[in-house]
Amino acid sequence: MRILLFQDEIPLLTKVCLSRPLGVNLMTQWAQKYADDQGSAEMLLPDTWLRNNPQLKTLQPFSYESHCWKQPEFSTLQDDEDMYLINGHCLFSVDFERIKHALDAVSWQAATIQVTPRLQVSRETLKLTSDSRVVGFRRFYNASIEPTTLPNEWPAMMIFKRSLWDTLYREGGIPLKYEDLLLRIQQQGISPLSLRVGGQLRRLDTSDALLDCLELLDLKEQGQSALTEPVFMGENVTVEDDVSIVGPVVLSENVHIKSGAVVRRSILGEGVVVKTDQVINNQICFQDFEQGIATDSVEWLPMPDQSQEGFADYRSWQWFSYARMGKRLFDIAASGLVLILLMPILLVVSIVVKLTSPGPVFYRARRQGRHGKEFDCLKFRSMIIAADEIQERLRVVNQVDGPQFKMENDPRITGVGKFLRDTFIDELPQFFNVLVGQMSIVGPRPSPENENDSSPAWRDARLSVRPGITGLWQIMRTRKEGVDFQEWVFYDTRYVRRLSFRKDMWICWKTAQKLVQSFLGQFG
Repeated sequence: MRILLFQDEIPLLTKVCLSRPLGVNLMTQWAQKYADDQGSAEMLLPDTWLRNNPQLKTLQPFSYESHCWKQPEFSTLQDDEDMYLINGHCLFSVDFERIKHALDAVSWQAATIQVTPRLQVSRETLKLTSDSRVVGFRRFYNASIEPTTLPNEWPAMMIFKRSLWDTLYREGGIPLKYEDLLLRIQQQGISPLSLRVGGQLRRLDTSDALLDCLELLDLKEQGQSALTEPVFMGENVTVEDDVSIVGPVVLSENVHIKSGAVVRRSILGEGVVVKTDQVINNQICFQDFEQGIATDSVEWLPMPDQSQEGFADYRSWQWFSYARMGKRLFDIAASGLVLILLMPILLVVSIVVKLTSPGPVFYRARRQGRHGKEFDCLKFRSMIIAADEIQERLRVVNQVDGPQFKMENDPRITGVGKFLRDTFIDELPQFFNVLVGQMSIVGPRPSPENENDSSPAWRDARLSVRPGITGLWQIMRTRKEGVDFQEWVFYDTRYVRRLSFRKDMWICWKTAQKLVQSFLGQFG
């Protein structure tokens, strides 16, 4: 449920909302903007607005008079629905679903959401240790979500669990002052979560921002229209000859524009008279204003400080959880046991690789591990020397999508190498990577930097854990043409979201079955 909260504290916004044609149209489209298929939006307006603009009542908004808002009866309210309290004094555009997914990953009862345009654009940030050593960097291509400190004034949005929302109502209603609301939440023993998200935002306490809203509204032409682009016209508007009107423009009731005048990107309140040959450009004019309000500045909601202690870019788990401690202990024990048991096989394969083709026994591939730290991922060499350089010439015949490379009958693979690959024996040296903490037995596919940079939307999810010798993608992939990369994205991120000991054991069991089938398949 999304509720747009408006207050009288911004005189300019109040004046515009009381202008009947713009007020009703603006309120209607505000509600539509914040509603979606999963919810609805209701408006909470000051009672004075409704008394001065009766047409606003046609939108069926809820109003208030006192310092607290008492709960109305919502016809569309679901019992378990989260409540979104949106600051009506700003217009913003964010990905509500991404915010919901971020909240689902943590424990929360109330959250403040600050919209930061800087997080909407491409950028890079350095990753530093506590002693300021550089350990890597992050590249962002899409809007991101970050933890931050609580704001000192109304944020763009607050979100409440339904249980907390109902508790606040039972104990006196929702305070309309931000500091009072914050205090009431803290009195319940709850510390609100605070996030900043990337998105577009305009605060409507400046005339520039209000005029920008005209670009966002779906203004419909009414009445006369030898005009340019969207113009909203109320009743009894008079436009004389030789007038130029360049939208978006709002002309309220009884506006009179005399001959030779020019009106561009402006709002004219009820009864305004534009004189002969007068130019109204980028202004908001009302009858009681001697001159229009010049608009030459833009103000944004304050941006919080970027340097926050405890800032975490990757998913994290508690120290004594399976993902943090139990998984590592299992990796050490299992990899040590496997290396001891398979040592004779490793020695035989090393000798065969060395005798059948020139070059080193092991192939060292640079891969990104946990938190993007690079390491040498070990494999038995299954290709000829300089295979990486040849790959670039063969990329035109790549048979999988995305940044990966694969082709049938790859000419770079040696005879012994094909057998090692088909039986997955070439990956056995990776248990050394597991033993030293660079990899895990189960995890996302180890991938190089260029592949991770090609997938910014999910890069940090998969780099929150160590890459694995096997993983969910390796046992679930279909290799269907054109979807392999999407499967890789889906299964790697799904593994990180649902990481558990039971899931790891299931993946190990399925991997063992696949290995046995592949090995036996080599002998008929």
